[in-house]
Amino acid sequence: MVLRPDRRGLQQVIATGSVIVTQQKKNDHGDIVKSVGKCGKATYDPATGDVTLEGWPQIQQGINNQVATQGTTVMILNSKGRSRTIGASRTMIIDQGQGDKPVTH
Repeated sequence: MVLRPDRRGLQQVIATGSVIVTQQKKNDHGDIVKSVGKCGKATYDPATGDVTLEGWPQIQQGINNQVATQGTTVMILNSKGRSRTIGASRTMIIDQGQGDKPVTH
């Protein structure tokens, strides 16, 4: 944890190792979005609510699974349950009508 100089609160929280982050947030439509992120390093910013995943990150949201294809890829989960990827990745979507066969994009 990193404290602000005035010691009134957290500036950021950093977790390293085999990190698993779970998040349930309401999106702009009021629907609950559940996200599960896995990575080697996660940084939480309390000011924005963003969680930055580094070190071969991957994020699963519903039937979608975004997986880094390079170790330098960064994924960000924002406070609304949306994710953003910076770097190379692939998306796997499980078509539940096809016997759970993954479709890769």
